[in-house]
Amino acid sequence: MTYGKKIIAIEGIDASGKSKQSRLLRRYLAKRGINARIISHKNIRSLLEFPFLKDEWIIADRYLQTLTVYFTYVKKQPAISNMLLKYMPSPICTIYLDIPVAESVRRLAKRNKPLEKYEDEDSLLLFSKGFQDYHYQYHEKVYVVDAMQPRMNIHHDICRIVDRILWEEEKRVRKYIHYRRDS
Repeated sequence: MTYGKKIIAIEGIDASGKSKQSRLLRRYLAKRGINARIISHKNIRSLLEFPFLKDEWIIADRYLQTLTVYFTYVKKQPAISNMLLKYMPSPICTIYLDIPVAESVRRLAKRNKPLEKYEDEDSLLLFSKGFQDYHYQYHEKVYVVDAMQPRMNIHHDICRIVDRILWEEEKRVRKYIHYRRDS
């Protein structure tokens, strides 16, 4: 297996299923012999404060995409976004769980608890627009998954994406090892 930090970011607007899919992905990786820990947007700072362990995998329930959209579209401070993109560890991929804003509003209302800051429809529209712009700019590492389908279908789509990433990573490492051996 490869060494160093491997971050898989799960992104999406509120109520798109990020936490559930992060937990399902963690279990899937464990079955493949990969130990992963989940971090949420509330403890992203830990990625800068604590050293990564050998072969450590991180599943980020919100990550750079959310921070970039937040500082660019909500706070109107793109310089902070650029700094984050420069200094935060890059994910090996970002999986965006795509749902319409109206569905997010419906799911949030179903929770029967007060809305948090930025969970109103206008904020969700702003974040949705920001995510679309981010995809356009960084499309090579962003995989969009239709989060309107049943939960396990979403999970299977995510597993296929991650399997492809794992295969590409292993291929890259084998090539590097082969190159080092020939040097």
